[in-house]
Amino acid sequence: MKHLKKIPFFLFLLPLFFCLHGAVENFGIIRLNSFLKLSTYILIGIAILFFCINAFIKNNSKTAIVCLYISVWYLFFGAIQDFFSRVPNLFWLQKYSVLLPLFFFSTLFLIIFFKRNNFNLSKLFLFFNVLLSIYCIVDIFSLTNKNIYYKNLFTKKTISFNTGLVKKNNNIYFMLFDGYPGYKSLKDSFSFSNDSLYQFFSNNNFKILPTFSNYNFTYYSMSSMFNLNYIENNGFNSKVTLEDFNERSREIKNTKLFSIFEKMNYEVKNYSLFDLKNNQGLGYSFALNIGNELLITDKMLHSRFSKNVGWVFLNGKFAMPFLRDKNYKHGTNNYNKKVEQGLQTTFLKNTKKSQFVFLHFLLPHFPYYYDENARFDKDVSISDESAYADKTKFISYLKYTNNKIKEFVNQIIKYDSTATIICISDHGFREYLKGDGKLIPPVFDNICAVHFPDSNYLPLSEKFSNVNFFRYLFNSQFNQNFPYLKDTSFFLRIDSTIN
Repeated sequence: MKHLKKIPFFLFLLPLFFCLHGAVENFGIIRLNSFLKLSTYILIGIAILFFCINAFIKNNSKTAIVCLYISVWYLFFGAIQDFFSRVPNLFWLQKYSVLLPLFFFSTLFLIIFFKRNNFNLSKLFLFFNVLLSIYCIVDIFSLTNKNIYYKNLFTKKTISFNTGLVKKNNNIYFMLFDGYPGYKSLKDSFSFSNDSLYQFFSNNNFKILPTFSNYNFTYYSMSSMFNLNYIENNGFNSKVTLEDFNERSREIKNTKLFSIFEKMNYEVKNYSLFDLKNNQGLGYSFALNIGNELLITDKMLHSRFSKNVGWVFLNGKFAMPFLRDKNYKHGTNNYNKKVEQGLQTTFLKNTKKSQFVFLHFLLPHFPYYYDENARFDKDVSISDESAYADKTKFISYLKYTNNKIKEFVNQIIKYDSTATIICISDHGFREYLKGDGKLIPPVFDNICAVHFPDSNYLPLSEKFSNVNFFRYLFNSQFNQNFPYLKDTSFFLRIDSTIN
């Protein structure tokens, strides 16, 4: 008890609690190395802050309290902002023009107040040490409970697969092109005939499957596809929250699909946004603002300010070149290059096992970095919402994507002529939606072209959706007998609570 009154353990407990709480809110998504790295960075930041403030106050106890105050503000700024935004009479307090001056002047007042006055802070030390200890214990308990719950939940979810019926296991290249529209929506909504790509597929013995997507969000579409089933409790016009997206991430990570491939002696190569069990993805895009430690730091002051206001410094007259360079370095353009490098690496590696190579390209996903002649747009806008629906730039970027698809397919055929090749999209052109329900179909019209080395393309009905894709693949290539689900789509909306 004596130590709790004298030693500011709360400065060590605060980073632990912050990261623990983030791990609870985003359970199953945060990697341990991300957790440890972020905790260490915050602790180092607090230590630097302590020495800077103590140089002025010259009292360790007073400095510790001031550091705690500043750290709580900084770490939980987004949570404070979200709280005020949900209270009608206090809504005005969530504005940056109110919160930032309040933070600055209250901190300045506290520093000057402690500098000029002497206090016995032992009771305050005891309170904060005990409080944060309790918070940490509660979150550890919550993590333990969630671990037990999800372990039991995902253990129960199985996919019946008879490995005894499998006669061959060619390498599989599953190339996902995010946001790539189908032929019909390109023709109807953009007056663009995508004939050259479809002719390329035909010349290389691809089968065009009449697929459409089941959901207008990537995480929903991929969870449904990988789990061979629809998402529970999400109907048409459902409003999805951040927790819903986290739940989809857990479903993707724990899907039994890739365990089936491993049982068939496949080695899964993961070049995607997603973690698949212990098979880590490539990391996450700055532009998407999702994934791992970003899910925890999202509510920190610098992150919230960057997301809501930082775009001003990326484009236009206030643009800062070093910030633009940083964004491009961590943006979708760099991510796509990593995926492409993954494909090239696959060709160079000799392995006794068959390979399932998952390549998730954010193409022709916004931002539109290149034109059809592969010229980089140095003025590409990542913040201008009108740029999302710029038809001319989108079609130019789509033509660039077509050339990349042809390049990838030709490389696979050259280096791995007996491979199964899949070119598919998670959904169609989402950004063209502008309120009118008549424009919903372009979201669900997507692309799906498959190349089976044995040309065993089973017949399908006129309509076929992503949820049934792996059922079709297993039936066609692995002699299974999966029944097909009824094909339908669900239009989802982002809940207003997601900042």
